[in-house]
Amino acid sequence: MLWSAITYAGVGWMCKINVNMDKELYKEILEDELERTIEYGVNKLGFERHQVIFQHDNDPKHTSKVVKEYLQKQSYTVLQWPAQSPDLNPIENMWSLLKRRLNDYETAPKGMNELYKRVTKV
Repeated sequence: MLWSAITYAGVGWMCKINVNMDKELYKEILEDELERTIEYGVNKLGFERHQVIFQHDNDPKHTSKVVKEYLQKQSYTVLQWPAQSPDLNPIENMWSLLKRRLNDYETAPKGMNELYKRVTKV
């Protein structure tokens, strides 16, 4: 599984997840990978943390108490998202584009490591 973020300036940080994601792991990803993406935006693109709008869907891990408490402490806005609306989720377009670009390879990857390398190239 992969986790990634997107910004108005492009794709943010991405991480490979080799285990089943639970609420604690999701919170760690927010603390690490989302923070790296936000810091990049603040330091390289010049926006302020309070200008950040974070959106995720209503997956139970995303709406867990531990994640909600973490997000409430942040200076950015968390966008409320309607249930069962993946067609409105901007990152779904990124995943679709990624799948199309991966299909351009003539051969299938020989395992997860090769797949991850291809993902980071496209």
